[in-house]
Amino acid sequence: MNTNLSAEIRLWHPTDTVLDLKQALGQEPVIAHQAGAKRQPGAGTYDRTSCVFEVTQRGLFDFGQLVTQAASVVQKLKAARPSFFTTGGSCYIVIAFFDPEVLHFDLRVEMLKTIVGQNCNLVIENHCPPIS
Repeated sequence: MNTNLSAEIRLWHPTDTVLDLKQALGQEPVIAHQAGAKRQPGAGTYDRTSCVFEVTQRGLFDFGQLVTQAASVVQKLKAARPSFFTTGGSCYIVIAFFDPEVLHFDLRVEMLKTIVGQNCNLVIENHCPPIS
């Protein structure tokens, strides 16, 4: 069943740079903060690099296919930067849904194995307007 969804990959690393992650995935991050860069006035510096990469823009997708597509982006990161996870990197696959009619998703064993095999966390965010 296709649902109104979007997907992104959120990455954090204590020493990799924004450029390292950008080159590994071959795309520009939609949000990026470099470790050691100054935060807003009075807030100190970033303790690690963080980047958000778009997997898909909002549109109609099958949930399982979208998770698999996001996992393939993480696989690309692992191929380009094999030490990412062993040197303190962390990854979140974020699936956002925008359809208030959707009340559940099926997480099949195969899909869960795909996520676990990538050493990632799965986040599902609700971006639906409140039902009045």
